[in-house]
Amino acid sequence: MFEIFKEQVLSQSNEKERRTTNWYQQKALDFQYGYELVEGKDYYDNSQLTDAEIEQSKIIKFAVAVEESDKSTLYIKIANTNKQPITIRNEVPDNLQLTLDVWYNATLLNENGIELNSSKEPVKEARRYKHTYQT
Repeated sequence: MFEIFKEQVLSQSNEKERRTTNWYQQKALDFQYGYELVEGKDYYDNSQLTDAEIEQSKIIKFAVAVEESDKSTLYIKIANTNKQPITIRNEVPDNLQLTLDVWYNATLLNENGIELNSSKEPVKEARRYKHTYQT
């Protein structure tokens, strides 16, 4: 029983890559300008590209990643073949605010979003939902 558990844990831990400074450095070097990552993954589908096309899209030729001693900040410095620095900014995201017209089924909910047959409040519950994209 323990062996099965051990295999499952090892399998799951191998599936998750550790986000070390070397990992970030390699991801910077792997960046391909003009191409999208495979959806939900951190790599490109290069199956339809030639080696020359892949090499041309890799505009970052030099990269180094350094972490603050307290691990609160990661610096990645990158440059192209002319050793010209490339600036990348990572900032706090903007807050998204929406105004919506909501249509509802009056045989299921009242005008306050409360279910008629159970007094549950699915509209309030839905407003609390927050989606986070994970890679």
